[in-house]
Amino acid sequence: MTEKFKLSRKDFIVLAAATILALLIRPVVELISRSKKPVQPATATDSETPTELPSETQVPTEPIQPTEIPTDTPTTQVRQLLTPEKIDFLVKHPINHGNTGKKIVIMTYDEGTVPANIEHLLDVYKTFNGKCTFFMTGDGLEQSKNILGRIRDEGHFIGCHSYDHINLAELTNDKITDQFNRWQDKFHSILPDYQTAYFRAPYGSYNSRVLEIAASFGMQHVFWNVESGGITSDTIKYIFDQFQQYENYYQAIGGAIVLSHTMRYYDISQAEDILKKWTELGYTLVTIDQGKKDSDTWKS
Repeated sequence: MTEKFKLSRKDFIVLAAATILALLIRPVVELISRSKKPVQPATATDSETPTELPSETQVPTEPIQPTEIPTDTPTTQVRQLLTPEKIDFLVKHPINHGNTGKKIVIMTYDEGTVPANIEHLLDVYKTFNGKCTFFMTGDGLEQSKNILGRIRDEGHFIGCHSYDHINLAELTNDKITDQFNRWQDKFHSILPDYQTAYFRAPYGSYNSRVLEIAASFGMQHVFWNVESGGITSDTIKYIFDQFQQYENYYQAIGGAIVLSHTMRYYDISQAEDILKKWTELGYTLVTIDQGKKDSDTWKS
């Protein structure tokens, strides 16, 4: 016969106390264990290199209705001044390159989320008496809000890059409108008297709906034809190799639109060398507003 196991009163108290203590300590141990897990590195920003643009049939479609003009947003006055003729012009004239007959180059920088990098760029452009264009996201506006005034005052241009850096072509009309509304409201809360006339779709992905809704905000799309890469030490070589191909293809004197990023190391660290080479080649660094073709300019 198996003898039954019995606990003394003292052993029972000790065992119960140990069990209670283990239950109390376990959550703390788990919390400490979780805190020691390595933090995953942040995902790198997606490349702006455009892929095949989504077709109209791949996107939730809905008829483009005249957008009701709100009465309580900073963009109200500007949108009220837009005529159907101007909106139609902006839709039909996305800017793919600048004036190819002038020895100019249009340097553009996307995102705008690293103020120190932008300040460095501004210092470099001042040295070379050049101008450029920044296409900022909503986060870029927030992070760089203290230097937007300097960008404006030094003659550079600020454009829209959507609020959330999202593929606009995949959104419904209402969500596209929301992206532009939120961006404009944020922008005008910082620079109330500045009206941007340009936007760049994230990833270069847009369709007619995106162009039409952007035009209702008075904004014209700006693409690019030279991409810096910005992620290797060959960035400067890559720019000028592509520019040579651009010149040959378009038989152009100038007018290239160069895509760079404020978050990419070599776009910033090589900025002085890049601008020096442009000026040595005899090119003037201008904003998109200064460098676009006459045929892409609305005549009121």
